[in-house]
Amino acid sequence: MKLLWIEDHQSDRKITYFAPIYKRHDIKIITDFTESLNTIKKDLNTFDWVVLDIDLTNSEFTQEIKDLSGIFGITAEEFLKKAGMRLLIELIQLGFPEQRIRFLTANTDPVGVRYYLRELQRAWPDKDILKRIVDRFCCSNEIKNKREEKEVKEGVDRAIESNTFDIIWEIRKFSQLRDEFTTNTYEEFNKIFTSSLLLPPQAYYKNNIDEFHIWLKSSLIDEPNKYLKLRRGFLEASTILSEMLEKEGSKALKFNAFVSADQSITIEDGLDYLHSLTQIFSIREPSVDSAERFIRHLLRTLSHPWERAQPNSYREKCFAPEYIDKLSNCYLPYRQFGKIAKITRNLFAHNNLKITDFDDVAFLALILLRAFFSLPNCLMSFEKEFLSVFNIHESKKIPAKSLRSKYQRTIKKILEIDEPNNLDLFSSFDDLKFDKPNYLWLYLLYWETFFPIQKNIHIIPNYQNFETDFDLLKGTFLRLF
Repeated sequence: MKLLWIEDHQSDRKITYFAPIYKRHDIKIITDFTESLNTIKKDLNTFDWVVLDIDLTNSEFTQEIKDLSGIFGITAEEFLKKAGMRLLIELIQLGFPEQRIRFLTANTDPVGVRYYLRELQRAWPDKDILKRIVDRFCCSNEIKNKREEKEVKEGVDRAIESNTFDIIWEIRKFSQLRDEFTTNTYEEFNKIFTSSLLLPPQAYYKNNIDEFHIWLKSSLIDEPNKYLKLRRGFLEASTILSEMLEKEGSKALKFNAFVSADQSITIEDGLDYLHSLTQIFSIREPSVDSAERFIRHLLRTLSHPWERAQPNSYREKCFAPEYIDKLSNCYLPYRQFGKIAKITRNLFAHNNLKITDFDDVAFLALILLRAFFSLPNCLMSFEKEFLSVFNIHESKKIPAKSLRSKYQRTIKKILEIDEPNNLDLFSSFDDLKFDKPNYLWLYLLYWETFFPIQKNIHIIPNYQNFETDFDLLKGTFLRLF
């Protein structure tokens, strides 16, 4: 994923501040207010997360800053002291989700009682998160002894049981600071927000980044957002494949090998196709109620070009040596990718395919984009994003054994084929009688494509005795290259 970090010092602490994620995610640093403002206005859709500093005093004094400070009747220096707040308002006005914005600044409290109070306020009424925050609070320097720790936990338990928030604020009495809180820029802004019945993004103190690291790890590693990963995959695919089309021309369009000459698409068609896919993704994640409609729209758009395709007449000129798999002489059937794409389109056209899971969307994106474009025999960065949607912590089982039994007639025909290069999974597709959810058939097609049971191929022993899962499917795709 891609994170925008706005910090007015030319930071040499990127590794320190973003230690949990800097090797895994793209972090763009901007050190100037005007450049930050222009980036937000023009390229906000390319970012998944934003981290802001409040004080941007070291920014260049541009006409933009002079104009803005003039509007508010303050000096440019005074404006830049709070410029991060101005950027926050810009982000919110453009629809960027508040929950994906954080402050990393020296203009807030060190991690203390007020910090935990704000955390509790944001977490209410999620019981699990509330208890985790209280556990962290009880391990902090704010708690002096076991008696106080017990009282805090009992107070929060009573609040949760009675579904009232007031009692949580009893934590104040355990504060070493009591109510003698100092005022800082973030706190001034927080008071304005809360008095308007709004909650500002959480602020993390620069000189104590442990809590910031906990948030980074939780949000971007331990509990990654599948929608954001899928969105990032399509955004990267659009950038990379558009450049490939501009550079290689029609050679980059493998799709044309599946259609007759008069049905071939142009470079402009390919660019329009990529643009239409990225336009489906908004900055905000679809709600639970609209997620299924979003997925249906995306997959209809992704598979629509295959209406005109004829995978069975895939042109032989496409079977160049680079398309031969190195796994035990097993044929790498790009033709089969096209056939899966064709069947996906047909099922959607007749409302016979119901997919509600982002994992399934990522799986089909891997297949359909590799069928549409002439990609090299190496894993592309956007494909890595799609593969990362397959969450190892929520491994989804694909009942390979029962599917084999259900489609025994078709599988029997597949296994009777002597030559891997003539493998045709779809020879009796019309004979199949689908029961929902029939999308599992697409996984079976993929699986049998790469691991047909033939006497000269022994890649995975005892195949018929296991049920495959997403991690295993991911492994097969990775091993292709």
